Amino acid sequence: MRKPGSVSTGSVALLVASASLLAGCATMGETPSQKVDGASVSYSLAGTGAPAVVFEAGLGDSKSSWSTVFSEVGKNTTAFAYDRPGYSPRPGLNSRYRSDRDGRTGKEVATHLRELLDQAGVEPPFVLVGHSIGGLYVLSFAKLYPEDVAGIVLVDGRPPDFTAACKAESASMCELPRLMVAVMPPHQRAEVKGMPETERDAPDPEELAGVPITVIAATEPDIVSSRAFQDLLMARQKAFAQGANGRYVEATGSTHYVHQKQPELVVGEIQKMLDGIRSTRTGNAAAEL
Repeated sequence: MRKPGSVSTGSVALLVASASLLAGCATMGETPSQKVDGASVSYSLAGTGAPAVVFEAGLGDSKSSWSTVFSEVGKNTTAFAYDRPGYSPRPGLNSRYRSDRDGRTGKEVATHLRELLDQAGVEPPFVLVGHSIGGLYVLSFAKLYPEDVAGIVLVDGRPPDFTAACKAESASMCELPRLMVAVMPPHQRAEVKGMPETERDAPDPEELAGVPITVIAATEPDIVSSRAFQDLLMARQKAFAQGANGRYVEATGSTHYVHQKQPELVVGEIQKMLDGIRSTRTGNAAAEL
């Protein structure tokens, strides 16, 4: 008998597989590719204007998980989304970076993303939008390239200290079950293997206090998590936002995939950030005259 609030590895695997299939159903226009560290990385680009909004998907998800939000954001500025190696539905694209043999870390993802943006002609500064583990990846990007970051939006992103906090509370599902990881495709296993280093190297919220940050937290547990787990995740996200002098927003009634459950909320928060950044720049430019 399982403990209350725990789930089977089969249920977790089913959820990840279902999310991946749903994410792959949407289309986002043309998807050119560029060679980065031995992998042909596909991406979608829409709209014009600055700052550009760069989307980073979660574990098991392709760029298509952002399809609704991406298309709306692209109406008001440059929108960029891409598939980390292994996630593209296009046949013939390499599934790994060369560096994946030792695990795929946030630092490596950020370095590769910066090269891809340069090759795709997307100029900084960027508003980075990350979901789940993608939140950790955009935080790694902000730590490595602070001068390129205009703002950050975390969509139920995993806080850097969450695994340790989760274990301290003896909560379930602090880490993915080994059996589940064993049946994952290689690129996903590489990201799970790199998770400890990704968390360890992520910036403390105080390091980001000068960057506009919005944290959007889901309020409801999904089928693989408990109420206690979700409450802890919300608390750690709120603490991160406060430590960074950021904005904390609860997606009331939403589970983990806020950008699919409540895309209008995510689009609205991204637009608020864009408006604030543009207003500040206009004010600074006027003050210089």
